[in-house]
Amino acid sequence: MIRTAALALIAVSCAGLGFVKSQALSARVRDLLLLRKILRLLTGEISYAGTPLPEAFYRIGCKMEMPFRDFLQDLSVDMGKYDGASFSEIFNRNTDCHLKGTRLTREDLEEWKEFGRMLGYLDREMQLATLKSFDETLAEKISELKEGLPAQKKLYRSLGVLGGLFLVIFLV
Repeated sequence: MIRTAALALIAVSCAGLGFVKSQALSARVRDLLLLRKILRLLTGEISYAGTPLPEAFYRIGCKMEMPFRDFLQDLSVDMGKYDGASFSEIFNRNTDCHLKGTRLTREDLEEWKEFGRMLGYLDREMQLATLKSFDETLAEKISELKEGLPAQKKLYRSLGVLGGLFLVIFLV
């Protein structure tokens, strides 16, 4: 009886793991879309309102969900402290602190940090060009992910179920 329950638990756990991994793919796309929303709002703040970066980050943070809200608002506050750190250092520190818990991959976070390095020291026109360039890069990445998303999600779910069944058969 206990053996049967343990085998059933193994099968269900493996299947659940496949479903969790499948949902993580969807969450990554959602997080990338939120980064893209930040870029678009920042473009509007810089180009139309002429808002300085610290104020723009704080305003945009008010419109975002967690953890992006904390990232943007803390970035704004840290920029106002004038503690001698460069914008790139502040951006990287806040990215590491607030965005580690997201479903963004290490590569996504490195590209985001590179965007921060390019954004901080440029004039208004170059900032807008940087925003546009990174927005296009994100759009391509999101498009590629969405294209393969259904097949990858199905693969993870299937591997979870089949892996669980394989373990059960192996242990019997």
